Amino acid sequence: MSGSSDPSTTIKNYRVIVADDDGHHSRRLADFLKEKNFDVRVAGSGKELKELLRDHTWVPHFIVVDLMLGDGNVIDICKSMKAHPLPNYAAIKTLIYSSHNSLQNVQQCLKAGASDYVIKPFKFEDMLARLIFQIQNKRQVAEPEAVEKTTSHDGGFYLHLVGLILKEAAQFKKLDETLFNLTKMLAITLKAVRCNIVECGEDRQTGYVKASSDDRAAKGIELDLNRYPEIIHVMNTESVVVIENLDYDPTLAEIKKLFKNISFNSIMVCPLKKRGRFYGVISVRMDKSHGGFKDDDIRFAQLLAHVVSLTISSDLPLPIELQTPA
Repeated sequence: MSGSSDPSTTIKNYRVIVADDDGHHSRRLADFLKEKNFDVRVAGSGKELKELLRDHTWVPHFIVVDLMLGDGNVIDICKSMKAHPLPNYAAIKTLIYSSHNSLQNVQQCLKAGASDYVIKPFKFEDMLARLIFQIQNKRQVAEPEAVEKTTSHDGGFYLHLVGLILKEAAQFKKLDETLFNLTKMLAITLKAVRCNIVECGEDRQTGYVKASSDDRAAKGIELDLNRYPEIIHVMNTESVVVIENLDYDPTLAEIKKLFKNISFNSIMVCPLKKRGRFYGVISVRMDKSHGGFKDDDIRFAQLLAHVVSLTISSDLPLPIELQTPA
């Protein structure tokens, strides 16, 4: 099923079922995806969706479905796909869309096996970006507790970096200054093009840049998170996502040619929490020549993300004597 498993796979081989009892919407979305060279079929009901899935000669890579599909329980469909005895059916990725933007709904769908949850109304270009994101190869990132304690870095060097991070976080500085310095440290260490800290809004669709390693003036810039599926993914799963540059995947290189408006640099995004609750992300974007993240790069970014989480969780006013006069 994965594009990387078959050298002959092209974007035209990616099969999508669009399932929605709103026929006008589903046909428009299907036509848009067909224009982008996806192979698309439409289901107007849960019954039609199940009939399409019985065709073993045309197994979809994706199901894009409205949560409120009239006669179909989308949650049950997700569960049945994940538990399917045939590997190509179990590998189908379901993208659910809904106007109900509650964390409980998102978590319920992802727990049932959905790969993504898209908020209505959405732009068709945003759905395209989410499909491309699902096609891209993502590394499995182990939790720090499950990783061996040995690293490829020299132990002294690694401890030196940790010491610098903790020293920076412990300084009596304004939060903005500390966050900027931490992004700068991560960018320098990993030789990244840019490192950003983004706070995710309560609406789960808007983000705000809190710090950017290459531009102090970027603080406060508002982001439409629908344009950043990697951030949405981390927000929904609260787990690290690592995507390698498609230049190193010949199977998916065609996608890069077709969709020049979508960035395919190597990306790593780690979740941030504020006092135990999801707050936002810290993201690292590498240049186009980047050959892939090392395990130590990922561990270091995870560690720095934990330090950033502690920093924003303990943000307190500066002592009077250190405050800058207005």
